[in-house]
Amino acid sequence: MRFKRVYIEISNICNLHCSFCTPCTRPRRSMDEVQFRHVIREVAPYTQFVYFHIKGEPLMHPLLGLFLDICEENGLQVHLTTNGTLLYKQEEMLLSKTALRQMNFSLHSIPFHNGKDEPEFYNDLDLTGAETYVRSIARFAKRAAREKKKFSVLRLWNLTGTREADPQSLAVMKILEEEFPGASGLAEKMKDHRSLLLERGIFLSWEDREELVERGDDDFWRLRNERYIRDGFSREEMDVLWGSNPAKEMAPQIADHYDCLADGEVLEYGGWRLRCIFTPGHSPGHMCLYDKDRKTLFAGDHVLFHITPNICRWESMPDALGSYLDSLARVRDLPVELLLPAHRSETGDLRARVDELTAHHHRRLEDTFSVVQGHPGLTAYQIAGVMRWQIRCRSWEDFPLTQKFFAVGEAMSHLDYLRCRGRIEMTEQNGKLVWHALPAPQEPSGSQA
Repeated sequence: MRFKRVYIEISNICNLHCSFCTPCTRPRRSMDEVQFRHVIREVAPYTQFVYFHIKGEPLMHPLLGLFLDICEENGLQVHLTTNGTLLYKQEEMLLSKTALRQMNFSLHSIPFHNGKDEPEFYNDLDLTGAETYVRSIARFAKRAAREKKKFSVLRLWNLTGTREADPQSLAVMKILEEEFPGASGLAEKMKDHRSLLLERGIFLSWEDREELVERGDDDFWRLRNERYIRDGFSREEMDVLWGSNPAKEMAPQIADHYDCLADGEVLEYGGWRLRCIFTPGHSPGHMCLYDKDRKTLFAGDHVLFHITPNICRWESMPDALGSYLDSLARVRDLPVELLLPAHRSETGDLRARVDELTAHHHRRLEDTFSVVQGHPGLTAYQIAGVMRWQIRCRSWEDFPLTQKFFAVGEAMSHLDYLRCRGRIEMTEQNGKLVWHALPAPQEPSGSQA
């Protein structure tokens, strides 16, 4: 058995006492070299990645550099989570370690006190204030990405339970906008995203109180399957899908060997200059590649012919269909003579196909609204069963189970679109999520002459 990652707590000692971190009641301890070598020998056959993160501040450990070398000796890569307050002491050492792949910085670790940090909370800080703290982390992240190809994730704690930034997050974002000139309007953008690319290799991310599992984990799919049961699937159906769902079985490994691209970035190869165009919708990170000189668009799954791209619900996009329609509008007027979709050999006129896809989804939206209005109290599964689909099946009961999964996902993206615009609402009844149409807003009455 192989594991995507193994967490190792090299120390439970921390230099801060953050309100959002559960206090550690165990005796204060740090691993010694013998203990660490034993742990690494035990886990090395079963994973490629170890995470220095549970309790404690890893940068306080006096043997951190040696531990990173031991990981390199055993072919392991390290993700390290830190509050970043001791970065100024360890920066050069960290940059020099080949085993270190990613740094995660908890930017809510230090409150804003206008430069007046409280000494009882911040031991051994060499900072003039919180702004210096954030800037030092941002500049380390840029060095790590540009010079050493290491990843950095700058984390904001989502203390409100929403993606609405609190005052402290807003202050952090303002500093980051100054440090990363291409990252403007972060507060608005982070309302719709769990994570944003600030620069190649550097991400700004929300972190809820409960750690969110990644898409490649079985735990992620267990949680998702429970949600789909609330949306109307039976538990027996989800048990069957556990081993046969293409969305799960064919999902790529999580960014173990990928370079992340930013909107507007240019790839050059063999005389081609391909500009990255961010087009979320079919997936949260979908991109098209456009060569302006050759008037060629590599459309991926964004614009297809003969079939329509599947637009389903994504956890990181509260309105996936709305994002998709916006992305269609973004590419519609590009001068394109050669359009290259990712599926099948058929191609055609970009503007005409964008208009067709847009009209198609608006028709589907009205069909979806009619179903909700005419059949109040149905789950997404039941609504999908009433909607019309172009598939060779006599009834919803005849749909292959994997096709039901995608159909319900697409139905939910249309339901989300309508809910975001105030036309329908979702409520919970007996453990199931059901939908109802809302009354149309009243037109303001005209004044009498």
